[in-house]
Amino acid sequence: MINVVIEFQKYIEMEKKIISEKDAAEYFQISEKTLGNWRREGKFECGKEFIYVGKQIRYKLSELLRYFELTSSKII
Repeated sequence: MINVVIEFQKYIEMEKKIISEKDAAEYFQISEKTLGNWRREGKFECGKEFIYVGKQIRYKLSELLRYFELTSSKII
């Protein structure tokens, strides 16, 4: 039961986590340029996967995870 509570707490923290473009690129092992290109091409929805903080871009980790889960192809 304790493990379930700990996992739930981790999930809640991840839902709130906002990360920089550099951190997002590192996390998903893609270049910052690729993230920027995808954002400009409209692959991400403003306010859902990313937000503007002044002139800087911040990504919502939970939404990026959902995006990649939904768009990645399954390898058999």
